[in-house]
Amino acid sequence: MKKQTGYVYQDGDRWVARVTYTDSSGKRRNVKKYCDTKTEAKRKCDSIISDLESRGVRGFDANKMKFRELAERYSQNKLVEPEMLTILKSPE
Repeated sequence: MKKQTGYVYQDGDRWVARVTYTDSSGKRRNVKKYCDTKTEAKRKCDSIISDLESRGVRGFDANKMKFRELAERYSQNKLVEPEMLTILKSPE
């Protein structure tokens, strides 16, 4: 994955921190956070980039995931069929 960059711009009386990334299906996604000051927006932009680098794209996709999708993914990856174990007591 290439080095992520973001930018800060002013929208009316608010500042916006914006980072664009490509999700797991290949679509380009934008993350926008609105702030009161330019400095706060720069910090928020850096925070978004560090989250994206540490958690990866799947972490960001999970933020917008619906519960049904999460439950399906959990059942596919984490649930296993129970196994019957028979423990025989040894005669003494």
